[in-house]
Amino acid sequence: MSLKIKNYYVAKTIDECLEILQSHEGRARVIAGGTDLVLDLKNKKKETDVLVDITRIAALRELRYDDPYVYVGAAVTHAEIAKSPIIQKYAPLLSKACGMMGSPQIRNIATIGGNIVNAMPAADGALALCTMGAEVQIWSKREARWEKIEDLYLGVGRSKVNPTNELVTKIRFRPLGGKTGFSYQRLARRKALSLPIVNVAAIVQLDPLCTTFERVSIFIAPVSPVPLRARELENKLCGMAASETSIKQASAIVREIVNPRDSLRGSAAYKREMAKVLVQRALTEALRVAKNRCKDEKPRNITTRHS
Repeated sequence: MSLKIKNYYVAKTIDECLEILQSHEGRARVIAGGTDLVLDLKNKKKETDVLVDITRIAALRELRYDDPYVYVGAAVTHAEIAKSPIIQKYAPLLSKACGMMGSPQIRNIATIGGNIVNAMPAADGALALCTMGAEVQIWSKREARWEKIEDLYLGVGRSKVNPTNELVTKIRFRPLGGKTGFSYQRLARRKALSLPIVNVAAIVQLDPLCTTFERVSIFIAPVSPVPLRARELENKLCGMAASETSIKQASAIVREIVNPRDSLRGSAAYKREMAKVLVQRALTEALRVAKNRCKDEKPRNITTRHS
């Protein structure tokens, strides 16, 4: 089925993009990678005859560290994020998640901004960003504002971002600190192209002595209409001994907090059980990473001999 596009604009600036969106009074849609939008248009899930290409807007292509934040432009692709030395250094969780999304061909085209705005609960990059407490900058003709990514979701495929008059321009987040570990787990029928049956992103931060969990952030998908933050599990782990025993005890609650549906990829019961397994696996790996960082931070004993 061919697309019936009457006008295709290539915006050079954010202001130009917003002007075009406003002039078409809700009919225009932004396109970057287009990996989801084109399919939705072909399948009549979305309708438009006006597209605004944002891939030539330089401001949306940035990727930099400017203390205290890492900034990633909305038009940066998953492949660029996965391979970026900046992301690998300051946000290895995001690098891993983006490197597992789709196939190499899709990663080379699909942008992180689209991953967020499409609001699919199992989106790999967006799930990692939620776990990191990342924010997005959203521009309209009236204002530019920052919002936490986890707060944008209204339901499956529904976002607070209005695609007819707003534009996500960039993402920001703080680098992972010391004594912090991370993990990204993904269960799918095959390594490439398959949507995840369950995916989990986790970050743990240990106390100064590296003996207890001080902060935990964990998101699970797709087990609800939006990425599920496991707050009960986070609260339960905080203050517990930093051990696999604590993780095993606390993870039992996962079966109660997830609410998956039966689908072609698996029954609700199977997804519920695998969510528990992947959460436990993610937390165990994150703890191992955190403890290794603790070892790296410990000062070495220096002995000076006097003759």
